[in-house]
Amino acid sequence: MLSIAVMFTCGSDGSRRACRVLLDCGSQANFVTKKFVEVLGLETRPSSLSICGVNGTVTNHVIGIKLQSRLNSYTAIECIVTDRITGKIPTFSLGRDKFNFPRNIRLADPRFHISSNIDLLIVDLFWNLICVGQVKSSDKHPTLQKTRLGWILADRLDNTISTAARVHSLHVSVTNAELHEHVSRAWQMDDISTQSHNYTMEENICEYHFLDNMSQNSQGRYIVKLPIREQMLNNIDDSRESVLK
Repeated sequence: MLSIAVMFTCGSDGSRRACRVLLDCGSQANFVTKKFVEVLGLETRPSSLSICGVNGTVTNHVIGIKLQSRLNSYTAIECIVTDRITGKIPTFSLGRDKFNFPRNIRLADPRFHISSNIDLLIVDLFWNLICVGQVKSSDKHPTLQKTRLGWILADRLDNTISTAARVHSLHVSVTNAELHEHVSRAWQMDDISTQSHNYTMEENICEYHFLDNMSQNSQGRYIVKLPIREQMLNNIDDSRESVLK
């Protein structure tokens, strides 16, 4: 199980609504689901960002959200709006009675064992939230990590999980997809090895004509003689009058 915390957020009406947050140190941006934004009734701002890694999402909206931990004060973050961050975490629900935590542990997510959706992905606050304090995993609980939000779980809920079960791997990066596409096309145009040489007879004649008749004058200009179909000259007849008209 990846690090999860429960926090509260303020909607436009000033009310507070619970949400589930996934902490991630490997991405480049914070994310919030479109569904959760609609529940809050908040307005988004236009953006031209493209995202790779979250279902190949392309997004054009961002939003500022005010968060409050269950245990401390408010903080504001900027989020990119996306349709979906990841699947339900944990993948399946487990009984709370299967876990036995130390008495001084105050979990940020008391409902960690219930499979449910993730509403936010937090990145830029990750290292500011991590505190000194960790309890190694045992047969009674997964690894516990102390944060400013409370203690979070950062391990698999079930060490006997089957290798065939779904694995959650998260990494997203902010990119300009259109720029990458143009750069890729430029490389393809410059790559001689990818150019086709299946020329027709006339194309081969033009190629050799260019190589035989291309020259550079004293001003540095390149001069190429126009290719002419010799067999067509007899069919031109007297075209001077037509050209003058």
